[in-house]
Amino acid sequence: MDERTAYKLFISDIVERKIHSEEGRLPYIDYNGLQVSTVRVMGTVVSRHDSERYSIITIDDSTETISVRAFGEDMELLSKIAPGDTVDVIGALREYEGENYLLPIVVYRVSDPNWEVVRKLELHIRAKKTGVRLSETPGVYVEEVVEEDLKPLVLSLIERLDEGDGADYNTLLKDSGLEDTRLDETLNELLSNSEIYEPKIGRFKKV
Repeated sequence: MDERTAYKLFISDIVERKIHSEEGRLPYIDYNGLQVSTVRVMGTVVSRHDSERYSIITIDDSTETISVRAFGEDMELLSKIAPGDTVDVIGALREYEGENYLLPIVVYRVSDPNWEVVRKLELHIRAKKTGVRLSETPGVYVEEVVEEDLKPLVLSLIERLDEGDGADYNTLLKDSGLEDTRLDETLNELLSNSEIYEPKIGRFKKV
């Protein structure tokens, strides 16, 4: 797995594992035979703390809690997030004084908290297929699973990765953690809606 590929996990799967730090590579955890450096988690913001130098939110997905810590310019990623919000976070793994936390890469506020249920169901299905033991979590009951609207997340990621000449497709694929077919569908929909454009093949910019 590429170090920048975002892997969807329960928070308990992150905080219960040791983060390994090796020279020349990003910190990572061992998960199901993979060395995971970048994760994607969804949960409810239960607290927030701000100072001049950093902003910290704590999110809870009912399996555990984890802090998301932004420093300097990255504090803007958390500027519109408040306790009670449901958020979808792509973050890099870090550890300080024995506590695992996330450095935010993309933070998306989820308008419908029912997506937490959908995410839990998705992770339970994956665990059943792979045989990975999951931490104890409340039962998940859904009558119908609908397709998640990925446009806000991809738009946010494009804006984040665009350094002037557009966000690179391969980087979008790695950082979003999406399958290529789902990313392609979302990009095509954004192009059709004139929300993004392609200044050159394989690069995307927000309108």
